[in-house]
Amino acid sequence: MLPYCRRNEADDDSSIVGIKECKGEYCRCFHDVVTNEFHHVDFPEAFGKTCRGGGFGWLAFTQETPSGFLINPATRQRIDLPPITTLPGVVSYRPDRAGFEYVRQDVSFSDGEVYRVGESGSWMAHFYVNKIVMSTDPAHTDCVVMGLFESCLGGLALCRPGLDAEWTAVVGSTNCYTDAVFWRDQFYAVDYLGNVDVISYNPGDGLPTKSRWLSTLRDGRYLGINDHYLVENPSGELMLVHRNKDWRDCDFPPQEREELHFDGEEDTTHVAFHGPKARLDLYETAAFKVFELNRDDWERVDSVGDYALFVGGNRASFVSAEEYPRCRTNCIYFTDDYSEGHEAHCHGGYDIGVYDVGKGIVEPFSCRGLYDPVLIWPPPVWVFPSK
Repeated sequence: MLPYCRRNEADDDSSIVGIKECKGEYCRCFHDVVTNEFHHVDFPEAFGKTCRGGGFGWLAFTQETPSGFLINPATRQRIDLPPITTLPGVVSYRPDRAGFEYVRQDVSFSDGEVYRVGESGSWMAHFYVNKIVMSTDPAHTDCVVMGLFESCLGGLALCRPGLDAEWTAVVGSTNCYTDAVFWRDQFYAVDYLGNVDVISYNPGDGLPTKSRWLSTLRDGRYLGINDHYLVENPSGELMLVHRNKDWRDCDFPPQEREELHFDGEEDTTHVAFHGPKARLDLYETAAFKVFELNRDDWERVDSVGDYALFVGGNRASFVSAEEYPRCRTNCIYFTDDYSEGHEAHCHGGYDIGVYDVGKGIVEPFSCRGLYDPVLIWPPPVWVFPSK
């Protein structure tokens, strides 16, 4: 299970040792972060698609049309996912309305009012689906997939890949989750404040529901709107990983805002932006804090032992340094899974590197941002080939 960082060919630099000439638009680059070698693979299934997670040797892709799928890059086995039009927050899909193919519902944070907004197929593919998490190898018929969606009307949904025709929304879920994990026969989801919910679900036995399992970290020093990850450690225990970022203003001028209304759908609005890149903050990962579950609370730990931990847009995973000696022990390898800069075509994808837990030092990857120091599109993701 050697980790690779999958990157878009357009971000590669042929002058780097180990990169071979690509063979066309379907070529994708896989960077072995352990040996620092680059491998090119013809991967037409990924062309024009957006990777939104992975695990057990598989990757999850979305596209501008409603359908998504899982694929094993090694075997090319593919399993379809239900269309996102089956989610409760998606009202309609009309491919003839170029640029505004979707109409979805959202909720106003100020007054709780439900409103409709038009979105492009590109936006839905890139940003409506935040992450796809799998319970086990999708080749097994008992696999259940959880989707984390940008929807206040159902931010979590479940399906059985290849079997279900529709997503089943989790009752009461919102769009505030940053990660999820399947642990001890149940899904657990963590939000941006560190709260953890447990999802109760038996296929064919009613709608899935959520309940608060653990409230946010009790030490106020660790609170904040940041990424959190859930991962099962090699001992079978649950861990919470808090990713802390440093932020700084970026000097991009603001864009002009324009509200567009569709004929015959006066209650549906699409917000368009014109002009240069939006004014958003730049960010860099500064540190990670790791916690292990101790009965009903999180206990801070200062080491991940003789392992390397990989986090980002995929299922968080431990890799044994004994099995792969070139992996750095007690380190966290990370990719950039913050999407708001990408949404404004401003920046993102560049925040990738390795964090030494013992020394408290971040080392950016040398391959990041070869053409644009603050923008890599699509963002890199981890690939763990099946054994």
